[in-house]
Amino acid sequence: MIRINLATPRKSRKRLGVVQQLAVAAVLVVVEIGLMGSLWLGQGGEINRLQGEIRRANQELENLKKVVTKVSEQEKVEADLKERLQVIAGLRENQQGPINLMDLLSRSLPETLWLTSLGEKESKIELEGYSLDNLGVAKFMKNLQSSPTLSGVELVSSQQEVIESRKVQKFKIEATQTKKAAPSVVTGSAPGKGAAKGPEKAPKS
Repeated sequence: MIRINLATPRKSRKRLGVVQQLAVAAVLVVVEIGLMGSLWLGQGGEINRLQGEIRRANQELENLKKVVTKVSEQEKVEADLKERLQVIAGLRENQQGPINLMDLLSRSLPETLWLTSLGEKESKIELEGYSLDNLGVAKFMKNLQSSPTLSGVELVSSQQEVIESRKVQKFKIEATQTKKAAPSVVTGSAPGKGAAKGPEKAPKS
């Protein structure tokens, strides 16, 4: 009697199926690894591109910071220069003030009047002196009042005194300086030739 053993072919078919499944799985794994590698390479390129853009942006930011710093320094220099010019202008104005005031007083003094004292505090000035008569004091005040650089000209006191047997008027005048500009020529009365501080004795007739 002939017997046919069918067990071996079945096992062979089973083994073949397992091998095929393993082969397919291996192919899928390889394909997946390939896809992942491509994806990684693509992402790596994008990352490199973004990193390059970040570096360029940072460089531009540094350049802008330098520009802003230069502009700030320039503005600081301009502000400092402007402040120095203002200080210089103020010093020049203050230096010119006493000169202009002395020139104004010299032009305003009548021939019969002389000053013995000149006081100045900020914008206030105080004048003391003598006149041969009240008319000289009146002319002096009128000349001062006509100046655009003075205001509030006021006769504080006026009293008669005797110097070398001659009667004279001792006076005190106060005024306010409104600006430091050079005064215009005062007209309307004869200017005196005396300085701000003249002799304390009245001229002999």
